[in-house]
Amino acid sequence: MHTIIKTAGIMIALVCLFVASSFAEGKVCPVNGAQCSAGSCSMDDQHTSATPASTTVKEGNVWMTADGHKYFTCPVMGDEKEVTAASNNVVIDGITYYTCCGKCIKAMNKNAAKYTSTLALPADIQSVDSKGKKHFKDAVTGSEGVVDKTTPYHDYNGRRYYFIDAGDQKTFAAAPQTYLTKN
Repeated sequence: MHTIIKTAGIMIALVCLFVASSFAEGKVCPVNGAQCSAGSCSMDDQHTSATPASTTVKEGNVWMTADGHKYFTCPVMGDEKEVTAASNNVVIDGITYYTCCGKCIKAMNKNAAKYTSTLALPADIQSVDSKGKKHFKDAVTGSEGVVDKTTPYHDYNGRRYYFIDAGDQKTFAAAPQTYLTKN
C-alpha cells in the first residue's frame, strides 16, 4: 500500500511540475490556450487582445441550431461552418469572432466594424443536415422548411428569420415582437 501511495504522489508531482513549467516558460497562449514557442504566441497576428483562456469570452457571430449544434457565419465572406476547436478566430474588444480563413482574420483586425455592423445571424434554424442544408421553423406559422436561395427572410435586431412564403415574411415584418414572444 505504501508503494502505491508513493508512486501516486510522484506522478502528481510530475504533472504539477509539467503544468507549472509550461506556464512559466510562456508555452500556453493566454488567448486560446494553444501551445506557443519560446514564449511567443504563434497566433499573435490573429488576436487583438490578450484575454486569458479562463475568462468567459462573448462570441459575436455564433448561432445555435435547435438540436444543439454550434455554427458561425464568417463576418467577412458570409460562409457558414460548424464551430470546432480548429476554427479560425480573432478576439476583438473581448468578443470572439470565428472566420473561414486567415485572410478574414486580417480583414477583421483591420476594420471589424465594417464586417460586423451588417451581420445577421440565423435565428430559427432547427438543424443543418449532412449536405449543409439549413432546416428552419417559420416564426409566423410554425411550419418547417429548408433554406435555399429563394427562401424569404427578414433581418431583425441582428438576427435572420426565414419563412415558408413571402406572405409570412410580410406578416412578421409588420410586427416581429408579436411572433417572437409567442414562440
